[in-house]
Amino acid sequence: MTAQQCLEVAGVMFVGLDVQGRVTLVNRQACRILGYHEADIIGRDWFEGFVPEAGRQSAQEAFGRLMAGEVGPVEYSESAVITRDGEHRLIGWHNTLLQDEAGEVVGTLISGGEITEQRRAEEERARFAAEAVAAAREARSHLWRRVQRLCTAATGITAEHELALVLQEVADSARAVIGARYAALGILDPSRKELASFVMSGLTDDEARRVGPPPSGRGVLGILIEDPKPLRVRDVQAHAAFFGFPPSHPPMRSFLGVPIVGRSGPIGNLYLTEKKDAEQFSEEDEALAVMLAAHVAVAVENARLYEEREGLLEKLRGLQVSRERFFAMINHEMRNALTAVHGWMELWLRKAGPAAPRAAREVADSAERAVTLLEDMLDLSRLDASKLKPRVLRADAGEVVREAVSTMEPAAERRAVVIRTQGIDGGLLCRTDPVRIRQILINLLSNAVRHSPEGGEVTVEVTADDTGLRFDVVDRGEGIPAEQQARIFEAFERAGTDQERGTGLGLTLSKKLAVLLGGDLTLDSKRGRGARFTLEVPRHL
Repeated sequence: MTAQQCLEVAGVMFVGLDVQGRVTLVNRQACRILGYHEADIIGRDWFEGFVPEAGRQSAQEAFGRLMAGEVGPVEYSESAVITRDGEHRLIGWHNTLLQDEAGEVVGTLISGGEITEQRRAEEERARFAAEAVAAAREARSHLWRRVQRLCTAATGITAEHELALVLQEVADSARAVIGARYAALGILDPSRKELASFVMSGLTDDEARRVGPPPSGRGVLGILIEDPKPLRVRDVQAHAAFFGFPPSHPPMRSFLGVPIVGRSGPIGNLYLTEKKDAEQFSEEDEALAVMLAAHVAVAVENARLYEEREGLLEKLRGLQVSRERFFAMINHEMRNALTAVHGWMELWLRKAGPAAPRAAREVADSAERAVTLLEDMLDLSRLDASKLKPRVLRADAGEVVREAVSTMEPAAERRAVVIRTQGIDGGLLCRTDPVRIRQILINLLSNAVRHSPEGGEVTVEVTADDTGLRFDVVDRGEGIPAEQQARIFEAFERAGTDQERGTGLGLTLSKKLAVLLGGDLTLDSKRGRGARFTLEVPRHL
């Protein structure tokens, strides 16, 4: 079993620390217990970031004595860690000192798990923990440092979003981690037969210009494209598929290539040449390159998705602006036309008096409803775009109710419905947006009158305390079925018969306006017992 396999034992948490107490390595179980991604843990001070304050100082002192050789390795201990959610979890730890070839302490590897899980799987953990300790002790110190560099490189790669920068970061990081003089990264075209882009690392700008255009994916590079598996060669020039170097190309012999495989298959290849301080790349180098390529695949695909998302968002923003402009223009023109129709009809009706024909009154009512609908739609659009703000003024809540009732009295009289008020006598001074309060009340009264039987009664009840205002609009109609109540505040949801139904926007707008004013609008209704809509807002906004 390799060191990496041991570190991924199910149910066992592994954390590596350097001599300063910084996290150098974590496995997936540690990430799950702590609630963080690996990139959010690596490099952080273990004691400041994950040990509760109550036991932090003693833990740091014990760690310092351990690193100084003043005490022997801790075979088993129990301590708490802080998760991302702020929870304290009790962990049982095993501690192993890590030393280099000279016997110098370079850090420690702690392994364990939550106590309850540890007791349930004690035998399995003990067996695998022993193998993990043995594998860790056998690991050479330079491998430990390379794993650290690999983790650091992976963090830098995944943090970048722009594709061109991701590719260059990958090539630079691979060259540093593997210990190669040169590195390159080739990304395949959609056919996956040729290289669409090629990034190099290790060449100066002048050397890159002398080499000329990037390769076309033939020769040894073509082998990786046709058969995406790791390829390690002692002397690339002696390989049967070697195609030759262009003029002014720097000499290269040792070669290591690994495929970069995404969710849907190979998306490119990582190439390294001229191993430093060795004649060829080792199996260890190949393993590190494969691990790095896995991080690269995620980073490249994320960068592509990021660029696609940004492009789609930009198009969406343009469409949104065009839609808003078109809507505003149409709304403005239609409202002007309908306002003129409504104004002239109102003037004609006043002159005609009781002798005015019913059709004329219906035309006036229809024009008024259309204007109200357009205004509601405009308000909803502005609310959704966060462009509608309350205009806070000193006001008398009782006077706001009287104005709303006065506006609805003609419609109520046509249905012989009486609107009564309660609790509006005396001063109900407040700081709010009286225009929006009145708008909500008119919407609620319009619904109440429309759903009330002829000769019925609608009540507006107002209550107040030092901090809040409450307006209840109560009708004695048929009520709203339970299955409709859950959707009554959604746009274009309507209750009642076909003759009673409105546009389905009034309650949606009223709900959103109530939230805008720091309050809420709720419904209480039972079949056959009418409906009670309750508007609650702060008294001093």
